Amino acid sequence: MGKRTSELEINDLETLQVITEPTRLAILEALAEPGSVTEIAERLDVPRTRLYHHIKLLEERGVIRVGSTRKKGAMEEAVYEPAADSFVPGPRLMESGDPNERVEAVTAGILDTTRQDLRRSLLRHWSEHEPDDPKQIGLMRSVLRLTPTEAERFIEEFGELLSRYAEIHAEDETGTRLFASTWLFYPSSRDHG
Repeated sequence: MGKRTSELEINDLETLQVITEPTRLAILEALAEPGSVTEIAERLDVPRTRLYHHIKLLEERGVIRVGSTRKKGAMEEAVYEPAADSFVPGPRLMESGDPNERVEAVTAGILDTTRQDLRRSLLRHWSEHEPDDPKQIGLMRSVLRLTPTEAERFIEEFGELLSRYAEIHAEDETGTRLFASTWLFYPSSRDHG
């Protein structure tokens, strides 16, 4: 079982829709640490029977894979992991299916899941932490004026920053917490230039 890739391009609407369905997005997030179906179900606090169909679809589309297997009693248990560290839209995605379906798949799936996860995190954080705790949540909306070349470089540098931090604790998770990041960087619809 080879090493997973750093980036996987999504080039068709069907795969995008598989990934952005809320339960499957939650499975991908739960797989920040590889796990069996039973472990994923425990992390999501759902019955494991509810996950088999979703895991099968993710595996068929090459989004997750069996990273290893282990003995559990007399049976062999699959341990799943994401097929890549990040998933990005590929060049052929823009030609795949109806544009409205592509936009809906991206915005509804990712933003709805992010909103739900952020809501739970903020409620827990604000109810359990003192005001002088170290800053662990960043919320921001910015608007920048850049050339297309600068925008491309910004995206590259942000991806490099995420990769650099992901590698720091890739082998040793001691003393760490899992942090989620959803970022959007796009030409504003407010600019008609």
